[in-house]
Amino acid sequence: MKSLICVVIFILLACTVIEGKSGIELVKGHVIINGRVSNFKGNSKTLRIATMGIEDIDQTATLDSLGNFRTEFELLHPQDVELIYESGVAFLYLKPADSLYIEIDGDLFKQNQFLNYKVSGPNSLSSKNIRDFFQFHNPNTFVPNYEKPVKEFLSDLKKQIALEDSVLNEFNKNNKATKEFMTWAKKNITYTLAEYVCQYFFQHTKYKPHKVEILDTDLFPVDDDSAIVSGLYSYYIKTYSMIKFLGEDSIFRQLYKKNDLSGADKRVLNNIIENEKPGLSRDFMIYDEIFSIKSTDKHSFERITALWNDYLINISSNVVLDLLKETKDNFERQQNNKETVLDLKTNTKSETISRFWETLSSKYKNKIIYIDIWATWCGPCRGEISPAIVLHDYFKDKPVAFVNLCLASDKDDWEKVIDKSHLTGDNYFFNEDETNLFRSQLKFEGYPTFMIIDKNGDLVDKNAPRPSTGDEIKNILNKLIDKY
Repeated sequence: MKSLICVVIFILLACTVIEGKSGIELVKGHVIINGRVSNFKGNSKTLRIATMGIEDIDQTATLDSLGNFRTEFELLHPQDVELIYESGVAFLYLKPADSLYIEIDGDLFKQNQFLNYKVSGPNSLSSKNIRDFFQFHNPNTFVPNYEKPVKEFLSDLKKQIALEDSVLNEFNKNNKATKEFMTWAKKNITYTLAEYVCQYFFQHTKYKPHKVEILDTDLFPVDDDSAIVSGLYSYYIKTYSMIKFLGEDSIFRQLYKKNDLSGADKRVLNNIIENEKPGLSRDFMIYDEIFSIKSTDKHSFERITALWNDYLINISSNVVLDLLKETKDNFERQQNNKETVLDLKTNTKSETISRFWETLSSKYKNKIIYIDIWATWCGPCRGEISPAIVLHDYFKDKPVAFVNLCLASDKDDWEKVIDKSHLTGDNYFFNEDETNLFRSQLKFEGYPTFMIIDKNGDLVDKNAPRPSTGDEIKNILNKLIDKY
């Protein structure tokens, strides 16, 4: 019998509709995904839901003993969403008020990426079109030559866009493609290739400030609000903004080097406002710049508050304004709350930083302790949640304790991630002051960082392999278990 995943997708609570100049609607609503994996033994016990947008989504759904799962998240506009299981991906087109039903062969999804799966529901045709198009044409066959001069490199990309557009038109002749699919596909083709522009820039600058004439806005527009249906567009405009207004701007770099962070913030935002056309895309750039400040330093609250007061008038979308207000309110709440050190989500009595290691050794006596230091805004951190759950399950009957320490983050965001991802292990939260103290004492490099404490309470690995390394971290932990 084929292994099937029956996924029921309901979108509820559509509200706050704002229409931009392009006719694109921002609709804030919840998406609920329920499903079941039959005959999943031997396969993964987690699914992952991921998409890029003004707010990236990276959710994990854990299968119960019968293979059932449930997760929910919020969408702001119609867009593509990836349902990832094993090595396979089901690409779905979702918008508020949709209901989709999808059946996936779990064993098949263990083998490769662009697969066949069943999709049904009143508005499922666009998702079927995406599935069929990826089987008709593999978008990953193009290999760019990064050694070419800029003009030749861009010329190759332009030819590839024309080629893939012709393939799309050929596909459309033999399939009942929806208008929304055709819009999505054209944008996805363009901004799949736009990723190579970013790679070209970084390869030629080696992350050092250097002017590169690679940002061709005629070939890859950054004011095309209709392109937000493709998550790759959201990714590209964020990267474009970073390259143009941070990487290429010598005045910004000077301000940042002098630690004039407020001046650097305003420099970036003023450049975005002066150089980009008003609309959702520019709103996204402004939002992303302000959002990126969250908890980056001890003055982040004051910086966000100042920018909120100065740049509010430049944002046209009420939905984006609401998101920024929520960010500001969360910071204000965090600033006013006199949180104790090491606020444990399970309501266990808090401890001080100086006693932290002693507390861990006492609480997890005779166990190996695997520590995950992460932050809610860190994409690679959240990407480790799904493999972490698998790792936790593998060691559930063995003397290994999993401790997740969330630093440099907003507490409300932390609680949402924990609840929605079902991250197992013991979850601790550090406020801003605690984060600064912890980092100064431990001096770890960045996020995520994984550490291992042995049964004697000694820190034996300050930079341990990630959960996603699979057998590598399993072997290390098993050897430590067998050592004692």
